Amino acid sequence: MYPINAFRFILVDENPIVRKGLKSLISQEYPESIVDDADNSFVARHLLRKNKYDLILLGINCMNENVADTVLQLKAYNTGQKMLVLSTNSNEACAQKFLSMGVKGYLSNKSSEKDIRKAISQIFQDQIYLSESFLFGA
Repeated sequence: MYPINAFRFILVDENPIVRKGLKSLISQEYPESIVDDADNSFVARHLLRKNKYDLILLGINCMNENVADTVLQLKAYNTGQKMLVLSTNSNEACAQKFLSMGVKGYLSNKSSEKDIRKAISQIFQDQIYLSESFLFGA
């Protein structure tokens, strides 16, 4: 069991450096939280069967199978599951596709630490987060 004021995160990305960086950032921002990680969707599904997570952070360039199917599969383990996608694709249509699937946030993988913190915070406040680059065409 983890403290009541803590969150439980799962990071899904094939790149160990990305997972380590995100884990460090989250641990600084939410020191009482538990942060698990998976290098592929198979490991993520295994962890999701065992644990309830407050937020899934998914690097969509990390999957070999259809990314949309992966999102739906991961979300299926917990109804109301919150998910933040970090993507190499900065196409607004792609972002809208994932938001329509129930993803709560969509960030470019070039986002700053500040943007990632802001996205997580907004998602925990039941708000949708979309990179400013999508909003302002940057």
